[in-house]
Amino acid sequence: MKRLERQPRWWALREVIGSAAPDGSPDREAVAPPGWGGTVEHMKEHEEIENPWALAWWMRNKGNKPHYKERKRKKGRSGMLQTDAETIDSIVGEVVTAKRETVKKRSRGTCVFQSTHPKVNDNKDHFPMNDLAQASNALARVMQYDSVPSWYDGTLKGLQAAVRRGVYGKYPGLKSRKEKREGKGKS
Repeated sequence: MKRLERQPRWWALREVIGSAAPDGSPDREAVAPPGWGGTVEHMKEHEEIENPWALAWWMRNKGNKPHYKERKRKKGRSGMLQTDAETIDSIVGEVVTAKRETVKKRSRGTCVFQSTHPKVNDNKDHFPMNDLAQASNALARVMQYDSVPSWYDGTLKGLQAAVRRGVYGKYPGLKSRKEKREGKGKS
């Protein structure tokens, strides 16, 4: 019984490579191992590598990992290969860039200074107080400021007073704890 010759795995689809076939036939096509397309593309730039597909399969079988990501490509209207981003940008244009610029803002819950507060300059929430620990942390942090932060439009004393008002308004027990600790709450 004649032994069937098995074709190596790297001879398959995608790109015609001409004389790289062992028998010299140009009708075979080579494919990179899954995930190795980007690495094979970079190997093609080096003249000393005769068959980047075979080298990629050999490296994969030895346990190596690819170092360059494979670019996904689609055929455009003109028949040329384009990356997905180029295709989307050419079709949709300004709408895509406008959607990229609008980022979903994360909500930090209840804050002393919400991003919409008139004295906040950077459109971010400051001094969250969703629970008792965050509220006491807000009081401690605001007292550590030596000067007015760049995001606040006002005075340092005004900032500290506003944080105290907000925290003690939501958690009145914090004020009574402070008074007991300092001895003012004793009768």
